[in-house]
Amino acid sequence: MRKYARIGLNVVSKILPAKICPGIISMLSTICILCIFSTSQAQKPLRIWYDAPATMWEASLPLGNGRLGAMPDGGVFEENVVLNDITLWSGSVQDADQADAYTYLPEIQRLLREGKNIEAEAVMAKHFVCQGQGSGQGSGAKVPYGSYEILGNLMLSYDFGKDSAEIKPFGYERNLSLDSAIAKTSFVIDGVKYEREYLTSFDKDVIAIRLTASQAGKLNFAAKLRRPEKFKTRIDRQEMIMEGQLENGVDGKGMKYIVRLQIKNEGGSVIHGDSTLVIANGNSALIYISAATDFNNGDYTSASEKVLQEAMGIPYEGMRVNHIRNYQRLFQRAALHLDGNNPDSKPIDIRLAKFAETGKDNGLCALYFQFGRYLLISSARPGLLPPNLQGLWANTVQTPWNGDYHLNINIQMNHWPLDVGNLGMLNEPFLPLVAGLVTPGSKTARSYYHAPGWVAHTITNVWGYTSPGEHYSWGSFNTGS
Repeated sequence: MRKYARIGLNVVSKILPAKICPGIISMLSTICILCIFSTSQAQKPLRIWYDAPATMWEASLPLGNGRLGAMPDGGVFEENVVLNDITLWSGSVQDADQADAYTYLPEIQRLLREGKNIEAEAVMAKHFVCQGQGSGQGSGAKVPYGSYEILGNLMLSYDFGKDSAEIKPFGYERNLSLDSAIAKTSFVIDGVKYEREYLTSFDKDVIAIRLTASQAGKLNFAAKLRRPEKFKTRIDRQEMIMEGQLENGVDGKGMKYIVRLQIKNEGGSVIHGDSTLVIANGNSALIYISAATDFNNGDYTSASEKVLQEAMGIPYEGMRVNHIRNYQRLFQRAALHLDGNNPDSKPIDIRLAKFAETGKDNGLCALYFQFGRYLLISSARPGLLPPNLQGLWANTVQTPWNGDYHLNINIQMNHWPLDVGNLGMLNEPFLPLVAGLVTPGSKTARSYYHAPGWVAHTITNVWGYTSPGEHYSWGSFNTGS
């Protein structure tokens, strides 16, 4: 028997490839729609697919297991997979409070009572702001506030035996299955079908990429790891290692990270240079990537090695099955079916353009809802950090608005869909973040309001920032706590 429920659902306003404003997850809360939940009709397979490689990062396919993220662009000859770790931040703990700010509070209150708003604003602008550079005007990667940063780029160069100008791939498709949290790319060149499968494992906590060719000896590619700055790459006994240390805004000794990559090949050979691994004349290959930071993890290098070895010690198919099972324990907690047309046979960019014209695509509305749930599942893991302004994903060192946590609205918008989508347990990462603000926020409350308790303002980061921002007009919002 059908159960009908009229509920307001926060759903994403635009699915890739629309440009993402800072806060990929925050877009979940822009539209409310009338939905019909069905317990009697099976939900059709949910996927986002394209018939061409991504021409910009926002059109890549987002994968994440709550800690590690990957966004492959599906390039035929040159492919970039953007890698992320939700704990990778520049910056450091800082004291940004103006210790005597509270002494100016009575004057501000008096001026406001007298209707002298402009004069009150002048006092606010001088004293009810942070000490120092604050968020760096939203560009804080090099100052103590810091920024959420890209972990790195996995760059894959493919060789099909001919000059790329002479090759025309046929039947190209790349897709993301919301049902399994697995992305795929496939195409045919000279009668050989090439397939790539990508997942961020909900089982063994690694990124895995499986590359296959339908004919023996036809798989040839080179792999290397890079990031825009602060990295060194080396090969150590068939393992590629990239590591570095980010800025902290003080002495350059910020957060440390490590990325490890190994390849299992079937057929052909593995050739390595100083910082590149090459598969020559292979039948298939499995790329495994582990990563870790020293954020609350002093033994991060050993931990990354152990995770990688455990993942490579079991058959890929077993890890894949367990990945899907563990992911679906969350994703399958809500189903949504809307009667009506569902032109899944069209690429998502074409469906979006058509929907903008006609408003007729009930399947797209259901896909919006489930894509939002998918992004939240991919960006939140109990015991770690909550989704930031871009969820889990960033492709730059200086992420827009530092990819931080805006306490005046954005972090709330991230979390609104969780209970609606039957994912209440994923609120948990937010709670330790709030708990971490109590001690610094108590000092901020004394400094600015001469008050007991604790306070936080508009913005915060993983370092427990509770001071106002660098301009009173937005930074003195005092109900963040």
